[in-house]
Amino acid sequence: MKKFRQMLIIVMLIGTFLSQFALTACVGGRSQSHIYDFYQEYRFDLPFAHSRTFMTSSLFFDTEYDMSQLRDLIIEAGYGARLYDFNSIERLHIYAMRDGRRYYFMITRLMDSTRRFSIDSSTGMISAGENSGGIFVFLFPKHLIDAVNLWAVENSHRMHGTFEEIAAFYANTGRGNVTINYEEKTIIYLCREVSNLNWNGGYVIMRWVETETGNYLDISPL
Repeated sequence: MKKFRQMLIIVMLIGTFLSQFALTACVGGRSQSHIYDFYQEYRFDLPFAHSRTFMTSSLFFDTEYDMSQLRDLIIEAGYGARLYDFNSIERLHIYAMRDGRRYYFMITRLMDSTRRFSIDSSTGMISAGENSGGIFVFLFPKHLIDAVNLWAVENSHRMHGTFEEIAAFYANTGRGNVTINYEEKTIIYLCREVSNLNWNGGYVIMRWVETETGNYLDISPL
């Protein structure tokens, strides 16, 4: 029964995540060359040659460039970009600045492909619990996750970097929906409610936990 509930939650998460961009980008998926940030405020147009674009929850595209070349081209276009490589999974962290706010995106290469990539808006999510149903959806520094599956729905992630680096990720958004406690190493994030997508409104708390096997960010409803 527990496994069945877990599978049901995963199916619901995938369905609602795929619906997120259908509201503003395309219904059913179609060719396009841009993606919006998590808050749907900043439009990022791919600043390099590409082809075969397709939009679902992420924007998929083909290009002849490798990740290092994409980083350089994005920086030349006026954006911030840094390349990470954990568990042999390259991820290109991108940010744009406007009016004192920072907007995030992340490019990854599809497994077993040299030309096919995807870009998304650094979205994370957790279940709201078996009793309440729904999910909490929030901005998340996926470029620092120590995992092969960067889209896994987990309440605890082994992380690279430091707590200060993760705190800066949120502080630099310039928004009032995040409370950071540097002494206790916690981050409280206010999620917005979207009832037709089963997104719960309310707070989640992220706790930085240091262990002998690595550093973790534990996430739970508050």
